[in-house]
Amino acid sequence: MNVNPGKSKVEQEELSGDGFSIEPHLPVIDTADVDEEANDRATYDHHQEEFSALDLEDRVVISLIYNQIVGIEQVEKAWHRMREIERLGERPRLWRVLAEDFEE
Repeated sequence: MNVNPGKSKVEQEELSGDGFSIEPHLPVIDTADVDEEANDRATYDHHQEEFSALDLEDRVVISLIYNQIVGIEQVEKAWHRMREIERLGERPRLWRVLAEDFEE
């Protein structure tokens, strides 16, 4: 029985309520909210920069810590100085900033 000519069998079943829907029913997300949340996180990350030894990616510094040549406190101090230098537009390596402490 063709209830609506021009509609497929699946569409007709959806209209009549006798069939199933093959289209997912996803919630609608307002992109303005997503953008605002991303901006909030970026602002939070910028103001809440905290040192974590678990986030270190500099293999030289990791090796120095592992071999107990430097302590976490020294690395944290160098990390904060490195962040200040980055804000000025330079991209120093953490191990170089750390080495400057030993030269002084």
